[in-house]
Order: sequence, then structure tokens, then C-alpha cells
Amino acid sequence: MPSAGLREFVGSLAHRVAKCPAAGRAVLKARVNAIALAPSDEFRRDSDLFLECSRDPEAQRRMEVAISRGFQTPKTELALAEVLGNLADR
Repeated sequence: MPSAGLREFVGSLAHRVAKCPAAGRAVLKARVNAIALAPSDEFRRDSDLFLECSRDPEAQRRMEVAISRGFQTPKTELALAEVLGNLADR
């Protein structure tokens, strides 16, 4: 879906879902979570792996580069793929 239409689509979907009975929304949410979310121990494992990998000197160097390029700004978040692809450049 083109990003230009995403806001309208999500807003429309949210309004349609909000019109459903509360019990139906609860069932829908439970099913979406069951299908889309990994078990909680997988999230913990991902966190552990991230922390482990962040100790690597090259990962630390790239994080420094990313932060120096505005990694934590809205503008950079919107161009995240480009920023991440260029982290090896320095």
C-alpha cells in the first residue's frame, strides 16, 4: 500500500472496528495477537540477542554514526532504510 494512503486506510479501519460490539473486538484482538505476536519468551530472547550484539565494537561504531546523523529524529525515522543502509559509510 502506498504510504500516502496509509493514514486514511488506518483511520477508516479503526472507525469500522470501533463500531463492532465490545465482545467482538475482544475476540478479534485475541485472534490477531495469537496470529501476529510471538510468544513472550521470544521477545525476551530478541532483547537478549540485541544486548549481546550491541557489545560488538562494530555495532557500537555504527550506532555512534547513526546517532551523529540524527538517528533519533523524526526526519531520520522516515528515511530509516536509507540511513541504515549507509551506516557502513564513514
